[in-house]
Amino acid sequence: MEIQRIDSLYPIRKPGHVPNSSPQPPAAGKTDEVQVSAQARLRSQLRAVPEIRAEKVEALRKSLESGSYETTDKWSAVAGLLLDDLS
Repeated sequence: MEIQRIDSLYPIRKPGHVPNSSPQPPAAGKTDEVQVSAQARLRSQLRAVPEIRAEKVEALRKSLESGSYETTDKWSAVAGLLLDDLS
């Protein structure tokens, strides 16, 4: 069996050897910067919007159009008319 040399592919280094490609510290006054696109901002805002249930919206729209949607203002008006009639 013949053993091939591998030190040309994986050079042997002395213990404690640090390669020259270590990261350099940032230059004075330089800072990292991130730019967020308008599309990314819009997506972020859309995540905050609660889910819309189309069937509920449609039912509410129909009751508003037909005049059958009951609100506190309507009940107050009816109660006021009843009290006027009783006086």
